[in-house]
Amino acid sequence: PPDRMITGTPNLFGLTLDSKGDRLYCSRPGPRQIAVFDQASAINGTAPQSRSFTAPGLLSPAGMFLDSARNRLYVADQNSDQIFIFKDPHKLSGTVTPAAILGGSNTGFVFPRNVAVDVFRDQLYVLDFTANAAFIFNSASTVSGNVAPDRVIQGPKLNGPGGLLLIPQ
Repeated sequence: PPDRMITGTPNLFGLTLDSKGDRLYCSRPGPRQIAVFDQASAINGTAPQSRSFTAPGLLSPAGMFLDSARNRLYVADQNSDQIFIFKDPHKLSGTVTPAAILGGSNTGFVFPRNVAVDVFRDQLYVLDFTANAAFIFNSASTVSGNVAPDRVIQGPKLNGPGGLLLIPQ
């Protein structure tokens, strides 16, 4: 059994932890928002979210990654085929404007499910469930707009990828 559980907030999908700020971010596709749980290390049992935020055009947030060094939250949106990038997410509440949006036909996105950032190389990795691909963008901290990926990993064994973990070397 788990050591602790957080219950009481339905429709959670992706999550990422801000260990320095003791904050948990959870994507909620149903209400089209990012739920924030402050003092996450102390939560055990039923806990309402501390606050939430959303952005115009955010339709179905899924996988997320927090670059805590640069204070940027990357959110894959499965239904708008975009990556929303929020600056200083610990300060956000309500409807906000993202710092950047990555999306459009040049990106190759069809159904982006998950994201991760190699913070040492400043590279953004986007897993696309329907395109059966991992798209890699250099300059993750400044990437924006309808730009082509710098690299694409695709192949017959990469079928419906969903989870993504980068291990720094």
